[in-house]
Amino acid sequence: MPDEMDMLTRLNNQVRWLKICVIGFGALLGVLLLTAASRQTTFGTLTAERIDIVDAAGKTRLVIANADRFPPVLLNGKTLKRSINPAGLVFFDAAGNEVGGLAITDLAPGRVLALAFDNPNFAAVNPDYNRDLLMSPGDRIRIHLHDTPAGYRADLLDLKTHQSGSMTASVANGFAHVLYTPGSGACQAAPYAFHAEYSTANPRGNTWSAHTTNVSFSDEIGHFEHCLQLDANFNCAVAGSDDPTLDDDDVGCVPGKDAFVVHINGCFGADDDFDGPSYLNDWPGTNPDPKVDQKLHPQPVIFTSPTTTGGHNYPVINFEADLPAIENSCNTVTGAGCVNPPPGSQFYPFYSTRADGASCSWQEGGPFIPGTVNDFGGSSAEFGSLLSTTYPVAGFTTVQRFENFNSGNLANACPVG
Repeated sequence: MPDEMDMLTRLNNQVRWLKICVIGFGALLGVLLLTAASRQTTFGTLTAERIDIVDAAGKTRLVIANADRFPPVLLNGKTLKRSINPAGLVFFDAAGNEVGGLAITDLAPGRVLALAFDNPNFAAVNPDYNRDLLMSPGDRIRIHLHDTPAGYRADLLDLKTHQSGSMTASVANGFAHVLYTPGSGACQAAPYAFHAEYSTANPRGNTWSAHTTNVSFSDEIGHFEHCLQLDANFNCAVAGSDDPTLDDDDVGCVPGKDAFVVHINGCFGADDDFDGPSYLNDWPGTNPDPKVDQKLHPQPVIFTSPTTTGGHNYPVINFEADLPAIENSCNTVTGAGCVNPPPGSQFYPFYSTRADGASCSWQEGGPFIPGTVNDFGGSSAEFGSLLSTTYPVAGFTTVQRFENFNSGNLANACPVG
């Protein structure tokens, strides 16, 4: 009996010490955890498929993920499927809506990189290879422009790949117009389907644009200048060799590293002093040696004359350039100081014709494009003299303005067929 009592006493002592040890180790572990929680942890390398950054309330504000773990589109409480899943990062507002991000894909036919802010859907900036029409340099495209009840529509058919695409300026596609609300303090817009302003190609007065033509081919040049070095605000700090003096249009620049092929810095400010590449002898056909010209310059843009429904040719054409509207020296009320070519330019491109098999095509560039049939004088003088145009103004009246050089109507020198 005494032996049993001694054994029971020793057992109770052991249990008591075991409890003390457990409590002690628990307290020590708690201290260690609190210490770790109050101290920042530094990682040399962190490997993860996805990282969610949350705010103090636990709401997700930023996601960094690979393509497999990239989050779906979240907008107004709805989860939407993406057309493609990129890798990158996504920003969210306090309500949980996607408001932009950076995305990159490696899908065929090539890499796509998109940077978007205040855009809740990456499908708006990333091409959908299952539904978007992709065209390549050298493809021949047939374009059909026509009005529909839903809005003005452009149909494109790639005659090389036999693929087609279209766009309609409709309410369903998000088209809208700005409302006149001068006292609102903010821009107001309403859904609006755009339709052709005129039903014919007859020349007439204008309502808002500089150009007067209703059916035409037009391009816009003068928004690129070279820059050797950009500053922190993406303005030019060291001008390019072809325009060594910094001026007011050397702004809004992008670094060459952002380009996929040609890595040169460029500034997109309006070239109102006409000294950038658009106004140099860099166009096709500006070098009399065709081999040198082909080596240094691109191929010209080539297009055919438009036709009416049923394939009928227009009987007349005209050449028009809105130089007066963009020249600082030009007084569009009197026409004083309006010149062609523009001041500061070394060259201004013009249109000529060529023979493509049995048909005729137009081209844009200089006087030495091989195969040229008619160059209409071989200079920008083809755009003719100053044209006075009627514009409506407030008070149910009109004014006259000199916004263009215009050749006047000429016989269609390049009919289709």
